[in-house]
Amino acid sequence: MPTFMNDPTMPTPGFPGSHMVVDDHYVFISGLTVDDLSNGHAARGDVKEETRLVMRALAHA
Repeated sequence: MPTFMNDPTMPTPGFPGSHMVVDDHYVFISGLTVDDLSNGHAARGDVKEETRLVMRALAHA
């Protein structure tokens, strides 16, 4: 059975959904951007760095 999760430290999704959906084998993420994680400060880099920042935040969720 999937588990729907929202991190209370991140902005509420602007869509009807969750930050993460976790089941026995997969984790689906949706709607997270570097802007959401940077508290209003631009933290942009190349796609590799932005992906690293998103994944680091998810590891703490």
